Amino acid sequence: MKNKIIHIINDLRRGGTNNCFFKLLKSSKEKEIIICLNKKGYYLEKFIDMGHQVYYLDVSSKLSLLKSILKIFEVLQKENKSYLHCWLYKSCIFGSIVSMIFGNKKIIWNIRHSDVNFKFKNFKKHLTIRLCIIISNIKNINLIFNSYNSMFAHVEIGIKSNNIQVINNGFDTDLFKYLDKKEEFLKNYNIDKNSFILSMYARFHPIKNHFILFEAISIISKEFNNIHLFLAGNDISNANIKLKKILNYFNLGNKTTLAGLLDEGELIKAYSSSDLTILTSNSESFPNVIGESMSCSTPCLSFDVGDSKRLIGKNGWVTKTNNLYELVKTLRTAITFSKKKDKWKKLKNECHCHIKKFYSKENEFLEYQKFYEKLI
Repeated sequence: MKNKIIHIINDLRRGGTNNCFFKLLKSSKEKEIIICLNKKGYYLEKFIDMGHQVYYLDVSSKLSLLKSILKIFEVLQKENKSYLHCWLYKSCIFGSIVSMIFGNKKIIWNIRHSDVNFKFKNFKKHLTIRLCIIISNIKNINLIFNSYNSMFAHVEIGIKSNNIQVINNGFDTDLFKYLDKKEEFLKNYNIDKNSFILSMYARFHPIKNHFILFEAISIISKEFNNIHLFLAGNDISNANIKLKKILNYFNLGNKTTLAGLLDEGELIKAYSSSDLTILTSNSESFPNVIGESMSCSTPCLSFDVGDSKRLIGKNGWVTKTNNLYELVKTLRTAITFSKKKDKWKKLKNECHCHIKKFYSKENEFLEYQKFYEKLI
């Protein structure tokens, strides 16, 4: 399929979408063309080292921007018969505009977001979504969603396509697997060995809803006093004064580790060493942390957001979104169940097997290949 696909993506920073994009291209034997709307990014050099052709908008100066635009247009004109695979809203709009300029009707949108409700503070994103609806109604778009939740939400608000497919994120189950490093992990973060470690991996942002987690832990800790909360993600550090104040308000300061943004190796150690991964987000599409944690044989408890229920299946707990009473109740159930050693061991093993069978990176790559081949 050489030069049949040109990928257009917002940026190449670390994140869920870009990680999936990286894994997809890493699995491909082809040398792909990538157009990035931002120069900077964690994956930029990695893609170049892999032999892919990377072009980006250079906004360091007006002259650099003009040169980069002309170069991108030159590539698009030369490869006019290729499919444009656009990742996320901004790239979908950019790709649609340039496809109209060059008369290329072959375009794929990859949408990986599920919260389409109007919020004034996200007015810009709301306008972007509305523009995508308009474009999809006047142009033939091939659509990929990373979750059924995302697909249903967008179709309901008017996104149109004659070719829609859901391709879930895939996980590297050879990399994300149980790692027996708990003693090292406990020592590194100064956590008592008798602790029940409850972890959440999410940036500090209102949509991730840390507040309800802290409130639930403050309640459940009166019943299970050995709980230790392990938090990681952007702005999850001791430098975040607002976060520390909230933790102190709930008397959780001495029961919480703020680990910051973890690299892949540290993340696998944390998943493997934790007893339960929790997700209290108000909105998700397809939460990678659930799949990665389960692949590392750690059960999960999640609000019923995005495709969490499909991902967890019978191998963990899903509870009502933003409901404190149900969260505390489900936490109590999970912690109590963990004391049944044989059943808990079986559950941990089934978590990994479930991800390997239904959500492996091999399955994801195969689905993309089938999708491309069907179009081409």
